[in-house]
Amino acid sequence: MPAHKACNIIERINKFILMERPLRPPEMARMLRISERHLYNYIRFMKKFGAPIYFNRSIGRYAYKESGTFFVGFLKDESDTGYDY
Repeated sequence: MPAHKACNIIERINKFILMERPLRPPEMARMLRISERHLYNYIRFMKKFGAPIYFNRSIGRYAYKESGTFFVGFLKDESDTGYDY
């Protein structure tokens, strides 16, 4: 799978987790057009990169243990004044 497609799926998983409406794994996988197994693989990947994801059984969906978001991209250091070449 191309990297940009994988990044897009991860960003969408993050959005689904942040939504107020419960979204069970089969429904989330269907909306992402991937298998449930692939969904679990992506969630495991996100956890390896520090996302505090867990399945909240009381609301029936994935959630973050802490307030925050998963970011895929480049974040420019605002204190950077130029190139060090």
